[in-house]
Amino acid sequence: MPLHKFNNPGLVYYKALSKYLELVKEVPEVVEVKLDEEDTLYTIISAPHDDDDILGQVIDAELSIMRVMDVQPFLFRPLNTQRLPQNGLDEHTRNYGDLVWARKVMPEPPGRKGGTVKVSKLNNPGLVYYQAMSKYLELVQEI
Repeated sequence: MPLHKFNNPGLVYYKALSKYLELVKEVPEVVEVKLDEEDTLYTIISAPHDDDDILGQVIDAELSIMRVMDVQPFLFRPLNTQRLPQNGLDEHTRNYGDLVWARKVMPEPPGRKGGTVKVSKLNNPGLVYYQAMSKYLELVQEI
């Protein structure tokens, strides 16, 4: 039995999350994306207080996901770290769920200026759910 998006919510989550990460990683000020147990997706931004253009780019990414999805798998919440109290900032942002994606800036290689940006998906709950659901359906089909 082939899996379909209507009987496999993990696939819906995975596709939405993958597309969202694809869009926000293009915004250099986005440093992390986190997901909590209530399916709230926090986009952690580091941008000047008065730069609403960056927030607008993140909101545009959110809206593009909302427009194409039949169901809304995530509640989107952008957070600008420069608008939060700097005292205890790491502890504060740590409370926003599990890390899904992070932008890592690697040291500058010799003879090259500007450094190298390394981007990685650290975990993907939608994919884990999709894989588990797929395996479950495969096993149930044999009964």
